[in-house]
Amino acid sequence: MPSVSFVCLDESVVAVDGDDGSVIMNLAVDHGIEGIDGDCGGSCSCATCHVHVDPEWFAKVGAPGDVEAEMLEFDRDVSPTSRLSCQLRLSAELDGIVVRGGRTMSVATPPRSVGPSGKRVPGPKGLPLVGVAPTFMKDPLAYFEKMVSTYGPIFELPLGNKRFVLVNNAELAEAILGRDFDSFNVSSAAEEALDPLLGHSIATTTDPLLWEQLHRALLPMFTPKMLRNYFEQTVDAVTDEVAILERAADRGETFGMYDTVRHGVFAALTRTMFARGLTADEVPELLSLFTSSNKYTSARYLTNSSPIIMALPAVRRGKKALARIDARAYELIRQRRLDPVDDAQDMLDVLIAATGGDGRPLSDRQVRDNMVALWFGGQETTPTVTTWAFGLLAAHPEIRERVLAEVDEVLGDRRPEFADLDRLEYTSNVMDEAMRLYPPFSFVGREAMRDMDVGGYSIAKGQQLGFVGWTVHRESANWPDPERADPDRHTAAERKARARCSFLSFGYGKRRCLGERVGRMESTLMLAMVSQRLLLDHATGTMPAPKVEMSIKPCDGMPMVARRR
Repeated sequence: MPSVSFVCLDESVVAVDGDDGSVIMNLAVDHGIEGIDGDCGGSCSCATCHVHVDPEWFAKVGAPGDVEAEMLEFDRDVSPTSRLSCQLRLSAELDGIVVRGGRTMSVATPPRSVGPSGKRVPGPKGLPLVGVAPTFMKDPLAYFEKMVSTYGPIFELPLGNKRFVLVNNAELAEAILGRDFDSFNVSSAAEEALDPLLGHSIATTTDPLLWEQLHRALLPMFTPKMLRNYFEQTVDAVTDEVAILERAADRGETFGMYDTVRHGVFAALTRTMFARGLTADEVPELLSLFTSSNKYTSARYLTNSSPIIMALPAVRRGKKALARIDARAYELIRQRRLDPVDDAQDMLDVLIAATGGDGRPLSDRQVRDNMVALWFGGQETTPTVTTWAFGLLAAHPEIRERVLAEVDEVLGDRRPEFADLDRLEYTSNVMDEAMRLYPPFSFVGREAMRDMDVGGYSIAKGQQLGFVGWTVHRESANWPDPERADPDRHTAAERKARARCSFLSFGYGKRRCLGERVGRMESTLMLAMVSQRLLLDHATGTMPAPKVEMSIKPCDGMPMVARRR
């Protein structure tokens, strides 16, 4: 049986045996080797499993491939023998290989495993056909909190004609989200509910082979090279939005912060997705269509596709709006296929040039599904959390003062540069705290692919599960005084001290959000560039209450007023 030796920070060595073909990253994670996190589950898209191979062994493992080499650029501590351990497999030839972590490496206590018990998951019974949907839909966040208080960190809810097991604990989430597709896959119920919007995109497909093909095809869209291309377009879009806010400040106008941020982020994403073919004049109409279609999609998602939602006029209008979005998407694809380029300039170019496992180009439907998935994130999740971040600045003067000080030190009055993103650390932490308090999703769905026990309860094959960010992000074991806003919770030292899945805003494991870095770039630039010029305050004097649609939004759109610095 071959083995790998992990050299820790104190120069102690931990030797781990594995089977022939075992992935070194998985061995590190399974044995609690800190510093090798594997946040993306081994899909070569995060660089959190970076290791330095001992020089005596490097010739045997070889240099990284092109995509792996680009991903390594996301880590600051790269050496000539750097590799991503998710790309290294044990073999007889590599028996005894020695690696050092790309980050601080030590031995930690492995996450609690799930063990057998045979108990049934507790929860309310609900009504025939609709379950608890009528009560749940009135205030999902309060309902989640009530269920945790009543039943504990894991409970079952009947929603529509399906039953969901909802997990509200970071350790249990890690034990599930970190598993391979043979144990847990994306929820088929979620795929069905989101099918009209996202189809069989990388975000929702339950087909592991298709996911692997799409992941390989889309990964070039998020390399450092492409991020640098997107950066300038994003800065241009945010500059336009800052000018709009400056005019509102001069006129003393009250404006809805959510709509303002949503327009700016969506305009930025539109420029990165469509360097040509879509004009800025189309952004307001597209946003209006998404606003309507979101009501249809949200109703399907929160009720497990219950047919009763079609009785609502807003839902029927939303379905028609989605059809208009589809028509524009297919027209853009048709135009781009007639005018291809050799070197990709934007996200749609990457999709058009991508091929599947059979070497053939992606179909129009596959391009459409993944294009709309990116579009959706640009008008739903990123704008929502960015709006909450501005709300935190207005509600907490001490947080705002620290952001202003950092922005003044890093940017001054000049235009941001790509290297500034790493220096805006506190500003980025504010974004993370906004995502903790107001997660960009109601719950993340998975499906059990075999019978097993989770948290001491029996889970049958086919069972739908969900992970509730609102409650996981408020576990006092990981987040003391959880309702208090504190961006310093997100320093590197604090993150290391917490359970890995205590922060689920971008998911965990292989299905972690591929567009995370684009979203972070857009939101950080928006927060920093507005703060260069303006001070924003709540028009009502207080933070609005949250409401659940697809994401967790401010109830009244967060009315604000601006004044020049």
